[in-house]
Amino acid sequence: MEQWFSEWLGTDLGDGDQMDDYYEHQLLIRRFKYTHIPELECKRLSWPTVTAHPVLRPGLFKASYGAHGTELILVSYKGLEMQGYKVSGDPNVPAGQISIRADLTQSLILSEEQQSSVQLLTDIDLPDAAPAVATALEQLPPQPFFLPYDCSYREPRNDCPKKCKARFLGKLQIAGHGFQDPRLTPMHWIVFNEDLFGVLWLDLRNFFTFHRVETDF
Repeated sequence: MEQWFSEWLGTDLGDGDQMDDYYEHQLLIRRFKYTHIPELECKRLSWPTVTAHPVLRPGLFKASYGAHGTELILVSYKGLEMQGYKVSGDPNVPAGQISIRADLTQSLILSEEQQSSVQLLTDIDLPDAAPAVATALEQLPPQPFFLPYDCSYREPRNDCPKKCKARFLGKLQIAGHGFQDPRLTPMHWIVFNEDLFGVLWLDLRNFFTFHRVETDF
């Protein structure tokens, strides 16, 4: 088992010296066990019946979940709520559980100043950031997007889009190992285009992007 783990570590990270800089050792061990020694359970994927939406077309998206690697999220809608369920899970939040959700009645239109720091975003009252008049989802105006200076982002900051199609208040689910003590934490759901959206996790001050997976099943 030790040799198997060492071989996987070299293949996955390339340079094992990166481990101290990028991964926590215990998370690596958990990830290895989860991906190589799982209790396999396969379920049919229920694809969204709606093929279009004024904010973002439903479908499969992928994103990096840090030490857990790349994971798949299925985006669908229930009334005026976006729901993103994990298709591939991890030891904390497993497959089949909701990962992100956004309230489409709570849209935000923010200035550059309001986006300058995560603390300012956290302090915003919804009435101060809501559209001046009630606006249909398909009529929400494009707006500038700025990554807060105190927010981490794994990709080059200059590659981050400068405009977004829409922005909503939402929740991101976290849990302890084995899906213990799950809870929802505040985030912003930011739609850039039909194939790209971002999640700005306020508590952890982290931003990550989800890319559409164009695969025929």
